[in-house]
Amino acid sequence: MFITATYDPHRDPTADDLIEPIATPRTVFPTPFPEPFPDPASHPAPPDVASGTRLGATTSAASQETGAGTFSPSRWRIEDILLEEGDPRLAGTALSAEEAQWIDAWDAWVQEYRHRHPGTRLPGFPIWVDAWVTSEELEARIDAGEHDATPRWKMTFLRKNADLYTANEQWCRQWLRDLGVQQFPPTRRKLEWQAQDTGCLWDCLVHLRPSGLRAKAPTYVPALVAITQTSIVGPRRRRLAPRETARLQGLPDAFSFGDQPQAVTYRQLGNAVNVGAAWNALRLHCQRDREVLVGTDAGRRVLAAVEAAPPSPDDAVASLLGAPAAA
Repeated sequence: MFITATYDPHRDPTADDLIEPIATPRTVFPTPFPEPFPDPASHPAPPDVASGTRLGATTSAASQETGAGTFSPSRWRIEDILLEEGDPRLAGTALSAEEAQWIDAWDAWVQEYRHRHPGTRLPGFPIWVDAWVTSEELEARIDAGEHDATPRWKMTFLRKNADLYTANEQWCRQWLRDLGVQQFPPTRRKLEWQAQDTGCLWDCLVHLRPSGLRAKAPTYVPALVAITQTSIVGPRRRRLAPRETARLQGLPDAFSFGDQPQAVTYRQLGNAVNVGAAWNALRLHCQRDREVLVGTDAGRRVLAAVEAAPPSPDDAVASLLGAPAAA
């Protein structure tokens, strides 16, 4: 969501009307949509945003398949931006043995849960191994006052975890013992499954967060932050490379980060805004506030520049960098 405002020299300073967002999920999907995202072929893009550039990403083969004017979150795939295996730009993206062990262990849990609960979706709440006690034991602790200061939101998750453990105690205890999960770091004894019906953890994009392992379907990339939390591409069993994260932010391969450390590049990209997202946000902003902008010379200049701009920033960025234009 982008919330922007235009200074209006003629606006009543005492007015309390609020600035509306220029683009929200409901702008793109005007009707309610379930999880996971449906086939998007029937969801048109907002007016004047129909282009090869999606809100938040640059042109990909997946978006081109659906045709201009269609925003396609469920057809986009991480494979669109990945480097070929063996590319020297993948240096430094390998997982450690411990990281692979954490993912293997939690994938074993996912598979066992599905085996024992066929047709049932994985829990949508955070799974906390350290909170695994029976429901009876949790209630006894509550009665003893051990959770008097526990926030309500956390108590909700503690109860859900207790119910989960109570219903699956026997095999969960065996899983903990056989895979040594209780020896994992505290943040790796937690799982946030947000990948809907994705087959296994290694099919997902995995984010190693302070809140645990967060699994997403390969149609969505979690936040780009410092190298310790850079998304793991499950099918490739490695992290995203700096060049791949640059592609996610709409930068062509001609854009160079020089010889700076990878951690610095990851951090810069994590603090950046995708080129296509900013481009389309400004266009929508000007459409919404056109009546304000035409009231001043500066506003008219901005409006003229935006309205004269092409619908996609790809060629403009490539031209600045001396790179070939997008096909």
